[in-house]
Amino acid sequence: MAFWLLMGTGIAAFTLTVLTGHHLGLIRVLPCKLLLTVDLIAGLAFLAELIVFGFAGWMRPISG
Repeated sequence: MAFWLLMGTGIAAFTLTVLTGHHLGLIRVLPCKLLLTVDLIAGLAFLAELIVFGFAGWMRPISG
């Protein structure tokens, strides 16, 4: 679940950056405020995912 949430968010962030009035935008058809709103929603979704899944696998020991 976390993998697909990350992949979807990454693809959406890239697409929105290309389509907004952001300084890296190529096709500036969407307002930058929309990009910021989606970023806020994505951040809240990541926070909710941690809470819903109980931080499972959040801290993994480093094995050498």
